[in-house]
Amino acid sequence: MNDVQPENQRVHFIGGRSSATRPAKLGVSLNMNIAAYSNEYFDGCMEIFDSNMPKYFAEWEREKFSTFLSTYAIQDPFFLLLNRGKVVGCGGYEVNQGSAELTWGMVHSSQHRNGFGATLLKYRVGHIYSNVGRVQIKVETSQHTEEFFKRYGFETIGKVNSGYCPGLHQVQMLLGAKS
Repeated sequence: MNDVQPENQRVHFIGGRSSATRPAKLGVSLNMNIAAYSNEYFDGCMEIFDSNMPKYFAEWEREKFSTFLSTYAIQDPFFLLLNRGKVVGCGGYEVNQGSAELTWGMVHSSQHRNGFGATLLKYRVGHIYSNVGRVQIKVETSQHTEEFFKRYGFETIGKVNSGYCPGLHQVQMLLGAKS
């Protein structure tokens, strides 16, 4: 099992909920910052979503994500990954009954396989561990990102074939609590 604790290259958190500097492991050298979501990034986040549709998200999820950004992203922990000042990824989490669930994690499709997804995942897991504790972390994803999460210690606990739409399976995964 890989350790999801961040290491190596520095990623700086700007604004909002924390002034902490979080390290992240990357395969490439980039100028990245993590920032708390604000409404000025709504269009950028929607562009990221659209770039990942239909392979990673079903069309019906677009309205759900838009509503999330307009309603919950300001109050829940939801972060932006900025590279050279441009939003290239976003994602957050919510806490429910002693566990956490990752929400709406995505990277612009033109930036896949550049280390951004790993950086955002490690940051969110680190934020959960720092602010909530070493709780179980759930994620619902698709078959296209299941292996990505497995590399960071998540285990598949359930699958629903065509759970999002025909051909886009819903995969439930869990990162167990550490003692």
